[in-house]
Amino acid sequence: QNDLFGIGIRISLGVAAICAFLVRGRAALFVTIIAVLSIGANQAADRVNTTQTWRSFFGVLRQSQTYVPSLGQVKMLAHGTTLHGAQAIDPRWACHPLVYYAPTTPIGQVFGAVQQDKPAIRIGAVGLGTGSVSAYVRAADRLTFFEIDPLVIRVASAPAHFSYTTRCAKGPIDYVLGDARLTLARQPTDAFDILLIDACSSDAVPAHLLTVEAVRGYLTHLKPDGVLILHLSNRNLDLKGPAQAVARAAGGVALIQEYNPLPGDLDHWASAEDAVIVGRTPAALARFASGSRWRPADPTLARPWTDDYTNLAGALWRRMRGNLAARSDR
Repeated sequence: QNDLFGIGIRISLGVAAICAFLVRGRAALFVTIIAVLSIGANQAADRVNTTQTWRSFFGVLRQSQTYVPSLGQVKMLAHGTTLHGAQAIDPRWACHPLVYYAPTTPIGQVFGAVQQDKPAIRIGAVGLGTGSVSAYVRAADRLTFFEIDPLVIRVASAPAHFSYTTRCAKGPIDYVLGDARLTLARQPTDAFDILLIDACSSDAVPAHLLTVEAVRGYLTHLKPDGVLILHLSNRNLDLKGPAQAVARAAGGVALIQEYNPLPGDLDHWASAEDAVIVGRTPAALARFASGSRWRPADPTLARPWTDDYTNLAGALWRRMRGNLAARSDR
């Protein structure tokens, strides 16, 4: 129902915008239609309380707050219209990772499984957001964030805003500033137990981080039994097909999961998530392949993206087609 309401609001806004253009020479009617547009836009907007905004070269960051019945007040960080993490204010839940990083999600599953097998791990994460994955860092672990925007580092590491990196992580956290494709290339080989690529959820996807050449490079920085996580959740683009094809073309072995939270997961604000995990060998993913949550990747769904070829239009079309199919099944 919420989806249908949102669609109805957007159609109404579109019709009103056309009408406003057609009657722009008739002042009273024009003002009335503009008022309708303003009210409709307000209805379509997220019902959150924005508490602070910042602007950098890379865009606008917005901190907002909302109420979640099972958690109380929750702070959120968004870049443009894309949510980049959230944290509960209540101390009982402040170090519990939420949304894409909740323990039940694919990202949370990988962290839980790898840490169960190893007393100490080395983690790399491309894309900082609120620093939610810091909550998984044990005293013997070490996490390095690769982030291009210094403003994000400043916000995520200020306890007045978000405290995953400063109060929740038990082990050391460090930051490497710059384009992750370049800064990761300077890291040692065979270094990471987990390498998370979490830069694809925004409206402007850094496609150069999802090419065959990029993934081939990531795999060299994994330990032989390490796991590469490609977080592919994106409301505008279907990145699953290219990512599965890229994993095979880069020489990796891949599994995919399209996660939808169960009612119990929603109590801790887990969100739907698409993820592909890649290993250098089948043995690296054996612990995941033996379960029912992950399935083998299909590299035939799309042409693999390379440094010379990407197809954002195709990814957009697949997402639109998938959304239409999902609505028709309801």
